[in-house]
Amino acid sequence: MNDNIYKETIMEFQKNRTLKEIALNKRRQEIYSKHPRLEEIATQLNYLGIELAKLSSFNNLDISQSIKRFEKMSCDLISEKKSILINNGYLPSYLEISYDCELCLDTGINNNNTCSCFTKSLINKYYQQSNLDTVLLIENFDNFNLDLYDNNSEKFGVSPKLNIQNIFLKVLNFVQKFDNEYTNLYLYGKPGLGKTYLSHCIAKELLDKGHSVIYQTATDLIDSIRRNKFNNNGENSIVNFLYECELLIIDDLGTESLTDFANNELFNLINKRLMDKKKNVISTNLTLQELQNRYNSRLTSRIMGNFNFLKFVGDDIRLKQANLL
Repeated sequence: MNDNIYKETIMEFQKNRTLKEIALNKRRQEIYSKHPRLEEIATQLNYLGIELAKLSSFNNLDISQSIKRFEKMSCDLISEKKSILINNGYLPSYLEISYDCELCLDTGINNNNTCSCFTKSLINKYYQQSNLDTVLLIENFDNFNLDLYDNNSEKFGVSPKLNIQNIFLKVLNFVQKFDNEYTNLYLYGKPGLGKTYLSHCIAKELLDKGHSVIYQTATDLIDSIRRNKFNNNGENSIVNFLYECELLIIDDLGTESLTDFANNELFNLINKRLMDKKKNVISTNLTLQELQNRYNSRLTSRIMGNFNFLKFVGDDIRLKQANLL
């Protein structure tokens, strides 16, 4: 992850808001010159706002009556302003800024926290930089080919095609009920069976619906956290998105260099997201036994107790496509 992208996104938000404020000032100058009464109303509303703020800090009956009187005066002035605008062919909102996000008013901050619109903008930039957006154009539900899987159940004890059809439906259900049901997925099996492909499908569908999704290999994820912890290079705000995004997809769990640091940070991340009811998808070649052998009991317990396990079986699809099987 690149901290320059974070700074670039902040500057874009600031520029967007500044341009809207400049446009509003131009509209005010233009309309006040034609309709001076609108400028008088704006001045009176500012005065009443200041007086109401002063009175709100007190609490007695007389002041309560004054507050009601000032509020009525404000309502009357706002009504008069709208009438002037409409009668002269303007929209009632002509002297207001139309924000792209009503939660943060295009600042990127909502209640002292990063707004969801900023998070989505930032994550989209990360995808563009990593070229994953190009991958998602190809690897999506529409292009997933079930016919690549064998119907013969003798070799694996179950038909790989029937197995993948069942997994496909469960993954599709995960996406369709993302807003209403809390579920986490653990996709596991040998390499080349479609785990990463289906992870890409999930990412694309939810990104297209406006959800914040971060897709990281286990190696890159640990590297991001390590840089944040030890290099003090300003990535803290970026690493926060690993905790805050609506869906975190960890691909190739088990390929990262396993250290006490990696073990602890994976636990901290997954545990915090589970506690906050943030959803997760893990893709790995590790069987359940290999998972338990590799990681500490705290981490494996949290995974095994909170994820739905989907086992992939069959021959390597990539080798089939290359006619090597």
